[in-house]
Amino acid sequence: MSLLCVVAGQSRVRFFIQESAGKPLEEMPGLENPEGRLHKRDLTSDRPGRTFDSKGATRHAKEQKTDVKKQIAINFAKQITSYLEDRMNEYNELVLIAPPAFLGLLRENLHENLVKLVAREIDRDIVSSDVKEIQQYLEKF
Repeated sequence: MSLLCVVAGQSRVRFFIQESAGKPLEEMPGLENPEGRLHKRDLTSDRPGRTFDSKGATRHAKEQKTDVKKQIAINFAKQITSYLEDRMNEYNELVLIAPPAFLGLLRENLHENLVKLVAREIDRDIVSSDVKEIQQYLEKF
């Protein structure tokens, strides 16, 4: 029975496989999201577009309907869950470790068949931690 441990953040995700309880984690290739590191000001133009009012000739700035930074995080969460679904035959259990807000995005985008495999969720930002520290979190929680 193998366990897949997903350690994620808005700009990077790492995958670890554990063949059975007590065995060490083996890191697999992860995914990068370079846009997740950028500041909101770097993702949008300097000024919002302008438009005319529905009545009259006055103009005003358009408001963005969604936060660009959040949309990038949502897209990355979708990419991760798609990756997990494509490899469902490689593991029997799933552990998700991510900061609270990103963990929520992952949870929202998990398909029903993946939800059944989730053994644990840990709300911690440890994507930059070494394998030994991640192993300790798995054993602790």
